[in-house]
Amino acid sequence: MYMDLQERRLPCHIVCSSHVLVTFFPIVTFVLLPTAVVVLVEIGDAYLLLFLGQLMLAVAVVEWSWLAFRIRQRLLLAITIHDDDILATKQETGELEQQIQEQEIQEREDQPVLTREDSRERYARQLNESMRVKSFAIDPMVSKICCGRWYIAALLLSLLGAVVSVVLAYALNGNNPASGWHMTIGASVEAAFVSIFCSSLAPSATDAVVLIIYQICVLVASMNAFVKLQLHFIASDAQIEPLFIILVGAIIIIVFRVVTSKVVMQSLLLVLCDMLGLVCIVSPLIAFADLMDETMSQSLRNQLALFVLVVLAADVGDTLAKELQLHWPLAFKWCRPPLLKSGAITKHIEASIISMTCGAVMFAAVRLGSDGSDFSFVEVVVLFGAIAIGQWCRQWMTHVRQMAKVLTSAFYFPVDSRSYGVLDRMAVFLAAIVVYYPYIKQCF
Repeated sequence: MYMDLQERRLPCHIVCSSHVLVTFFPIVTFVLLPTAVVVLVEIGDAYLLLFLGQLMLAVAVVEWSWLAFRIRQRLLLAITIHDDDILATKQETGELEQQIQEQEIQEREDQPVLTREDSRERYARQLNESMRVKSFAIDPMVSKICCGRWYIAALLLSLLGAVVSVVLAYALNGNNPASGWHMTIGASVEAAFVSIFCSSLAPSATDAVVLIIYQICVLVASMNAFVKLQLHFIASDAQIEPLFIILVGAIIIIVFRVVTSKVVMQSLLLVLCDMLGLVCIVSPLIAFADLMDETMSQSLRNQLALFVLVVLAADVGDTLAKELQLHWPLAFKWCRPPLLKSGAITKHIEASIISMTCGAVMFAAVRLGSDGSDFSFVEVVVLFGAIAIGQWCRQWMTHVRQMAKVLTSAFYFPVDSRSYGVLDRMAVFLAAIVVYYPYIKQCF
């Protein structure tokens, strides 16, 4: 039986609440995925990472959509309460209403603590109600034809999207024998499938459309990489500039949000959150796709592998610091200066130091293993600049989760889960790509 939308949990919680899955997830993000990335880079098949990027993007942007939804609801609630208070004040006219208001003011002065407490409780209740899961993009289809099984509806839509992408690809240019063209078809099918499947769990249908636009932007950038990979088959003038992709995506999203939203403040918040997602998540992946040139991936594969290993080591160091701060806080007591009275500041400093140290150890290990012949001082500065920016990005994600009142971006895990989501893990790499991208382009 399809549960009431006002009371049910996220449908994927039933699948993802398993203790084994929650435990296995960090192993995938810390071990399996980085290993696959380094292996593909070293063997010269880095362009295959674009297929992995499509999958991770689909999960990351739907996580972002839920964080943005909760933040918007929190901000809009304050505006709604303020507007309601103004409207109620305007409606209170006459001597009787004024006497009642004076009596209420006198009662508040007599019991100020109780009134403030009641006000806080009422606001907290309204906030929890506004941020509660009420609907999903897939709900209309689930309730009508799929007997409440969201994964069946999402799978049907995803398969339909994949079939349509294949039909369109062969209808436009089915006689092209190039292997690069075949890779574009594969990327299109994957992008259609994973984007539709993941966006079906977006907060609303309009959010799902925005997530699909995100995926299309990265897909076009991936097609550019496949075009460059097969230059002897496809003309190079068929490529599209990365900046043009981002600008077109931004314009489409802004126009779509303005047309579909009737409330001005809501439109502004929607556009702001969507642009943050486009700039912070989609743009770094487009920059990464622009690096996937065959010659570049061959000649600079050691630099790309070093980048992945150093950033991963820094991420592991940050996670290690967080675990030590949580389970063994006395380990840091001796190094905390008494002048810093804010515990949050000292924890951030400690995590940053350990993160930078782990990155330095990894860099030294790789340098010793390769005799340091391929690395320069400029690259060292760029790498540690990327680590520093990545650490700042972690703190930014922490504040985003605090605003959304969640512990993790992984909305598909139970609310009390402390396992970081795909977006939490990708954030440091996305920020580091922005720093490393101009260096690689300049070297090439």
